[in-house]
Amino acid sequence: MRPFSNNEVITFLLLLFSQLVSFTTPLSLTPRPPQRSEIVNLHLPALVKSQLSSNTIQPFITTIQSKSIVEVKVDAEVQLGVITSVISKSKVGIMLDGEAERTVDLGQIITVYDEEESSASIKEAILTSSAKTALSTLSSSSVDEIENGLETVWKRYRKRKGGKDKFTHKHLTKKELNQLDPEVAEILRNAYKRDTSLFRSLDATLDLFPKKSIDTTLPSQTLATATFILSDSRTGGRFKRLPCFPLSHDSNSNSILVLNGGWLANDENMRQTNEASKFAQRNNDPAGLELEASDESILSRMEFLAMGSDLKLRRDDASAPPCDDVGVKEALKKLGLPVTPKGAKAALVMLNRWSEKKEETQKEAQVSPWSEATIQSSQNFIAYAKARRKVKSMQQGKFFPNFTIDTKKTAFRDDAVGIQPRRKENIVNGNKFELVISITDVSAVSWADIDTSQAQDERFSKEDAETLKKAAQARCMSRYDLPFGPLHLLPPPVLGGLSIKEGDKNECVSVIVYLDEKTGEVIDARVERSLILAKTLSYEEANGMLEGTAEERGKSEDALMKIEALLESWQRRRILTSAVSKQRSERLASRSERSRTFARSRAHCIVDSSLDLYSTVATKLLREKKAPVCRMPGSGVNKGGRLATGPLRRWVDMLAQRQLLAVLVGAGKVMSAEECRAASERAGRMRNAIAASRFRGNKD
Repeated sequence: MRPFSNNEVITFLLLLFSQLVSFTTPLSLTPRPPQRSEIVNLHLPALVKSQLSSNTIQPFITTIQSKSIVEVKVDAEVQLGVITSVISKSKVGIMLDGEAERTVDLGQIITVYDEEESSASIKEAILTSSAKTALSTLSSSSVDEIENGLETVWKRYRKRKGGKDKFTHKHLTKKELNQLDPEVAEILRNAYKRDTSLFRSLDATLDLFPKKSIDTTLPSQTLATATFILSDSRTGGRFKRLPCFPLSHDSNSNSILVLNGGWLANDENMRQTNEASKFAQRNNDPAGLELEASDESILSRMEFLAMGSDLKLRRDDASAPPCDDVGVKEALKKLGLPVTPKGAKAALVMLNRWSEKKEETQKEAQVSPWSEATIQSSQNFIAYAKARRKVKSMQQGKFFPNFTIDTKKTAFRDDAVGIQPRRKENIVNGNKFELVISITDVSAVSWADIDTSQAQDERFSKEDAETLKKAAQARCMSRYDLPFGPLHLLPPPVLGGLSIKEGDKNECVSVIVYLDEKTGEVIDARVERSLILAKTLSYEEANGMLEGTAEERGKSEDALMKIEALLESWQRRRILTSAVSKQRSERLASRSERSRTFARSRAHCIVDSSLDLYSTVATKLLREKKAPVCRMPGSGVNKGGRLATGPLRRWVDMLAQRQLLAVLVGAGKVMSAEECRAASERAGRMRNAIAASRFRGNKD
């Protein structure tokens, strides 16, 4: 039996047209939640003849006619316009932003919106300038917010495997397509592209502007959304434009029946391949390269490979596939470099992310995981830190016992716990001491809070601080599990200059807590900038002090035991009043019992409880001030998470400390909710990238 002709297929489509739920939705001025278009399964006779009657395609049919509102790509930009005339099956007349009528190809039209709009809505929809004005008002701090919104849109609509009713290339071979009428085959090719990964700009507006970041009407938000998605389709790999496809042209009604278009969300592999290809294309001039969000992600994962992550090493050193990260692998191939740690290092040096230096006596250049600018700023910071410590050492005052407890091998210590006497007039129920939990102050880097007076070293400038801050932001968090060594948040000399040292007067951000010793209730708490002297202890040394006899104890031992008693009192109350805390305590105890190599000691409990108390109090004080909190996603206090306790390891904790100082001490500018959310999302993406690389590295 002969294949069905194009006209027969179109006739069949038209018969069903009245029963279809249109892909179009009015371009309303009232925002609505993003939603996928209604889908109607359409069995084509052509498929029956190809013995594919059980399979379906999912077309989205609409009509282009006079006064239709359309989203169109013109002069490399997305605009909203009104159709003024239908010239042919492939060309239409359109009015844009008050311009005279112009002719565009149907392939330039991205989406058709409902033509039954009021005249006021149509006028607003074509005011392209209003959206441009809205875009220009977006602050630089909103860039990450938009990036997070685009990621949310991609996750919502991206293609996934599976779905028995999904019509794909697998259901219709090239041979079968070639046996059909060419026009019918082309309709089918375009029909099965329109699945649940197709969406319109209007559907994505609330993902990009969840809290109306731009103060304008919905048509302008729709156009702003389209602009960002178009930009991502050019520079990233998440989205692809799918224009309208013509089915038939009715000259009598001056209309075109089309499969409506929009944006396609690529699957994971296609996204990574596209991002890698565009990443390589943008690197003709690395010195002047302005990195996209996808570039930052690839560079971070490339750093993991350079340090040995994703490797499948065998005892005989035979090279199994060295890297399962599609994006990194494709980027290195496009750059003409081997997919190995050596190739990754070469790429990072070429892109000025890392640097190399070769001495005359060396055969090979030594590669540093920092740019030359970062290294220079680090050297300037070391001189500044030494001079600042010298000045602080001259300050007089009474210093009370503080202890920084960690493993013997820990090079950079960022936390300490101590006690100090409470003022007599403020003593309640005979409780004489306050807990002092301190985290090293990193504000010299996190927001360039530096003193460049003659008493300090003038070589370290605010520009140096900005360079180091950007380096920390790019690295996002330290990683210690890589085969070729750790990747630190900041260069080790900087971490050394910021860390707590025995014998020095250390600048810290301290949470001072006054507890009821019997009940564990927090009576009073505050945050201060402080200067502390701390004794450096290993866990073994701290346990020895706690377990010594009364005769062996001195003032330090008594102070440490007092700290333990106060923290135990608070922890008992916390377990009784918080189900999350109880579950976490039970989980840690169970893990310690099962482990053959790790035993949770009294010293470990002191450190964990002190950091938990720091986080709990800091979060409570910020909330009382109704200030946004900057933290790792999923690490809220109600989930047992920490806040601002690891600024030498996590960039988001540097920002959290900055927020504490700004809100509770009055030092620096308070971060907005958008800035906090963007930083948290960025930290979450890096954490997920690390988890993914660990998973790939552990696969058989």
